[in-house]
Amino acid sequence: MRFVIVFCSAALLLLAAAAAINYVVNPYAIYPPRWFTPVSVNDLERALRELESPTARPELVVFGSSRSSRLRPADLECYTGLTSVNAAYAGATPEGYFALASYLVENKPPPKMIIVGVDIEAFQIAAKFGDKVTGVPRLKRYLQDTNALQETWLDGTNLVSWAQLDDSLRALARVFGLDPNQTTPLERAWKNMVNALAPKQKANDQTASARAQRRQQRRAANRAEISPALVTEHYQNRFNAYTALSDEQVRYFEALLRLAREKNIAVKLFVTTLHPQLIEVLNKQGFYPKRFADVQRWLTQLQPTYEFAYYDFSTPAKFGGNTQDFFNLSHIDETNSARVIGAMFPERKAQCAP
Repeated sequence: MRFVIVFCSAALLLLAAAAAINYVVNPYAIYPPRWFTPVSVNDLERALRELESPTARPELVVFGSSRSSRLRPADLECYTGLTSVNAAYAGATPEGYFALASYLVENKPPPKMIIVGVDIEAFQIAAKFGDKVTGVPRLKRYLQDTNALQETWLDGTNLVSWAQLDDSLRALARVFGLDPNQTTPLERAWKNMVNALAPKQKANDQTASARAQRRQQRRAANRAEISPALVTEHYQNRFNAYTALSDEQVRYFEALLRLAREKNIAVKLFVTTLHPQLIEVLNKQGFYPKRFADVQRWLTQLQPTYEFAYYDFSTPAKFGGNTQDFFNLSHIDETNSARVIGAMFPERKAQCAP
């Protein structure tokens, strides 16, 4: 009995210490203290912190995935004259657009305009891969499927989480002039414990090499130099068995449009661009053209109600772009992105065109 009491007391003390460190260091900028520079855990956090900046008063905001992330604020400001922020992030879906927009209008003056890059697969991808917004407590509360009990549980578990404690140590390392990207003592201790408890077995060099190769491929997944073969495989997986638009994502998208209408925010939507080489492969697979037609039909039905501008920029030819100005088969570069902006605001094309 005494052992159980000592063990439970020690566990509670450790949890309390972790909670205190995470609260004070606040590596994700979740809690009131702002004494340490936050650690960016992903591009959603970076976009969110840009919106949270005390000096940020954006008049135009871009929402979308990484396929919309290269619409540069400087280009947007030239074409529109509006102070602009690009809040697009990798893997974004309508629930993410809606949560970010809700957070923005609750904490800042509503922007005059939003631009949304519409990925055809965004209306299915959340169910398959998950949007990062579900892991950010200050955004998750805007999602329609949460309740107070879930929010409390999420906040509590996040406060004592191992991952946040690890990032708290990274934030502290930066204060002392150390590299925050290096392995932390917490990570080393965990690895040593796992190695000590794991059964001893002979190393398999071939298996280890294969695992290392797979890790390298995953790291490359969001980098510009990703190979055409990897992009093609990635998007075939995204569209595989994509048989209908997600009711959940459709609801979130319409909620975003309603929010914009209530706040008198002008909306421009555009279908994001894929390289014709990738589209050709996806057309053969069969799911992409069907869901593309579904999204177009659905947006056309919504237009009279929400009065947004809609552009089909699914291929570079549709906005005056070309097939050379791509980072990879699924991401246009800044030059093509500037052409996208120009196609939405043709009245300023002479002054701002690349």
